[in-house]
Amino acid sequence: MIESRVLLLERGGSPYGNQNISNLATFTNTITDASPTSPAQRFVSEDGVVNTRARVFGGGTCLNGRFYTRASPDDVQRSGWDLDLVNRSCEWVEKVMVFKPQMLQWQSAVRDGLLEVGVLLTGQR
Repeated sequence: MIESRVLLLERGGSPYGNQNISNLATFTNTITDASPTSPAQRFVSEDGVVNTRARVFGGGTCLNGRFYTRASPDDVQRSGWDLDLVNRSCEWVEKVMVFKPQMLQWQSAVRDGLLEVGVLLTGQR
């Protein structure tokens, strides 16, 4: 038997007890907070898009806008990944973890904005 050990280090503090993380009503305040103690961190992607990522234990699953999307088949193939395996993995995630929530005002506004700029919603259930 091969014994292995893994040390996982995540940067940031504990999200537990931080109401800005656990309360959806303060989500916007959380992702726009640029202070050094914020659970979110702004960054600019390689293609110049300003974005926000989590700066807490648990990473992006701890701090997210409750959106789920699949990468396009072209993006998957460009990355060198196996498209069939990616599709099967996405299907598992969708079956186990993803659900269609009630569309609240801010979610509807984001959806409508994405549609307005040409981002199509595919695979809706």
